[in-house]
Amino acid sequence: MYHLRGNCQASSDIGRLLSENFIGCFWAFVFSRNSIAETQALTTDNLSLHDCFASCFRNRTALVVYNGNKCNCVHASETLLEKRWRINIDDCNALQEEHLLIWRTGLEDPICEKKRFLPPHRDLVALVSFPGSGNTWLRHLLEQATGIYTGSVYTDKDMYNKGFLGEMEDGKSGRTLLVKDHIYTDKRISLFDYSSIILLVRNPFKALVAEFNRRKSQNHVGFAKPEDFRSP
Repeated sequence: MYHLRGNCQASSDIGRLLSENFIGCFWAFVFSRNSIAETQALTTDNLSLHDCFASCFRNRTALVVYNGNKCNCVHASETLLEKRWRINIDDCNALQEEHLLIWRTGLEDPICEKKRFLPPHRDLVALVSFPGSGNTWLRHLLEQATGIYTGSVYTDKDMYNKGFLGEMEDGKSGRTLLVKDHIYTDKRISLFDYSSIILLVRNPFKALVAEFNRRKSQNHVGFAKPEDFRSP
């Protein structure tokens, strides 16, 4: 997932993004009318590269596909980005119709924003870890990769408000991909009747520091103050 701050209107911002987000040069024949339809492209003629990038950013597409004066704003396409269609940059000429230059805008592909719950089922999967081990981060990655909400036994309203809509779902409902838990005991396993368990392990020192930061800041991505680390 990618995030950008601001509205990307400043020329310096666009210049920096063009430099940082360049993917490569590709053969144009793979960008056929069929692939344009599949990737929901927005095509505009006679735009400079700078204006093309700005246009794609405004239209919230994931990729900028540029060929001469033709600007294509598209969502990510695995077919389009296959390495076999890539051209050595030294042999690339964007003014030639058969070559395309492609950049990422840095925006999240809208397909990643579409998530759903599963139909109720009995095969509950637990994601178990010591606090501070990256449980929430792994849940985010799994939701983005699968499009399915993950759950939790903790019903954290702050997490729910930040987009983890499975957080308030009953952990026993079976409607989420898995269920977050920090307790791994026979009693807990029996209570939820987990069919399988994923154990997430992190360097203990880093996990302890991460959990200390969370408790002191009351935020999953916050930090404790330097003085909080000083023992009395």
